[in-house]
Amino acid sequence: MNLNSPHPKGPRVSYEGGVQITPVSRSLARASFGLIALAVASLSMHSACSPNSSGTGDAGTTDGGNSSDGGATSDAGITCTTDAQCGTKRYCEKSTGTCRDAKACPQGQGNCDYQAGGGDYCADGTCYCEPGDSSCKPLHLPCTACTTSPQCGNDPNEFDTPADCVPPGDGLAASQVCIPRRDGVSHGCPHGFTLPTDGGVYCTPAGGKCGAQGGCQSDNDCDPHGTTPICDTGRNVCVAACTFNLKTGASVCPNGQVCNLLPEFVSLPPSDPNFAKGRCGLPCVDNSTCGTGLVCRSEGLDVPVMRCGLPPPECLGDVECPNSPAAHSNGYCDLSTKACKTDCRTSSDCKAGYLCAGSNASLSCIAETCLQAGGAALGCNYGQFCCGEANSPACPGGVAQGQCFDAPALWCSTCSKNTDCTGSSDPSRSGEQNLCLQVASSKDVCAFGCHPNTSGECPSRWQCQQVTAGCGKDSDCGDQTGAKCNVEDGGNGTCTCGSTAECPQADTPSTCVSGSCAITNICRPNCP
Repeated sequence: MNLNSPHPKGPRVSYEGGVQITPVSRSLARASFGLIALAVASLSMHSACSPNSSGTGDAGTTDGGNSSDGGATSDAGITCTTDAQCGTKRYCEKSTGTCRDAKACPQGQGNCDYQAGGGDYCADGTCYCEPGDSSCKPLHLPCTACTTSPQCGNDPNEFDTPADCVPPGDGLAASQVCIPRRDGVSHGCPHGFTLPTDGGVYCTPAGGKCGAQGGCQSDNDCDPHGTTPICDTGRNVCVAACTFNLKTGASVCPNGQVCNLLPEFVSLPPSDPNFAKGRCGLPCVDNSTCGTGLVCRSEGLDVPVMRCGLPPPECLGDVECPNSPAAHSNGYCDLSTKACKTDCRTSSDCKAGYLCAGSNASLSCIAETCLQAGGAALGCNYGQFCCGEANSPACPGGVAQGQCFDAPALWCSTCSKNTDCTGSSDPSRSGEQNLCLQVASSKDVCAFGCHPNTSGECPSRWQCQQVTAGCGKDSDCGDQTGAKCNVEDGGNGTCTCGSTAECPQADTPSTCVSGSCAITNICRPNCP
């Protein structure tokens, strides 16, 4: 309809258009956490860091008394544990407790580093040049005593693991010992050590410090309810279990690996922090690689992957359960029984328009009333009222509280003048006028007053809008001082003002509101 056309029975009027706010949906950011896979050459924990360790220096490889390798002479009857016990230009072969001659390094570290393979005790960069007697001594193992950092370094069982001689003030040991750094080529930590949790430089010994408990040989050595419930047998330390996202198919594991469910974690109560967690490994190929009660199956709705999981129809997440249209339920997984259910725990388990109600022993999804939904605006169809909502018309016969009903016929009743819309049965809102408005070239209907931002006064989705005095020229706004028409496109305009005294008062009085002459607020009619 022409919102600014002159009305034959009253002043020209115009509507201020409403603004619709479109909600923006929130999206889930999934962070994945990468783990560093370490290349390992031994499955046993270094004896130097085990609870029974003597805390001595690194062990060399037995040379069999071959004089060509610089370790020909041994001291019969002497059992050594440190190089200092063997005297100058000698080193202690820890594997046998034998003192042997050390190779000379008159030109420095290069004399010790050139050895490679062949069983030499300095092969593969495992010696340092002792400046005191210019001889090559085996590097000290992690968690063993030292006096300077050059004594610490690459472990023969690890790839490029630098280390420093760290004083006891760092809390990693009771005395000054060699501690591996995390910044080697592999950017990891050796067997028996974990990456520092504080972002520091030094790897953390199993159990928190050298000599402490924390190493393991199997999962049985780890606390199944703690933060590190499984054993990394490559490094012999208890580590965190992994998790799997049943929706995305993503695992908190290194690339190429998947989080395979572990039977011992399935049997935990759902409240346990390690419930339904697992161990990182390659995707399974058949049931033989899975534990008791588990099967090799495809899981992950978005990106299916093969992993060890529960046999269907058992479940571990709501996303695995089907909807139930008959029960108006989204379906959910009861973790205590690992079975899909079609009743409800809360209303979030129900379809839109339904609520979870009943006793704790018997909950089900039932249709919500328009009152429960928040009134006609949220719970009713276009042009309806909600029975029992404040400010709404009386409920028709046969309509129960909380049910929607169509707007009474008077909301689209025809009229010829404003007074036709002010009968005893017509809605009346304090401070607002009812108007007879033109909605088509030959049709005028009653438009009832309303208070902005007040629910229940208008049929669902009929906006409560301001009606202002319309005009085509200044004289249309009256002959009072200050009468002015703000003409827009097509000759349609609105009477503007600085005060109510400048607004037209004849026939349909108006008030100055935010610079415009406002007549009233009405439920904008939408009639056939």
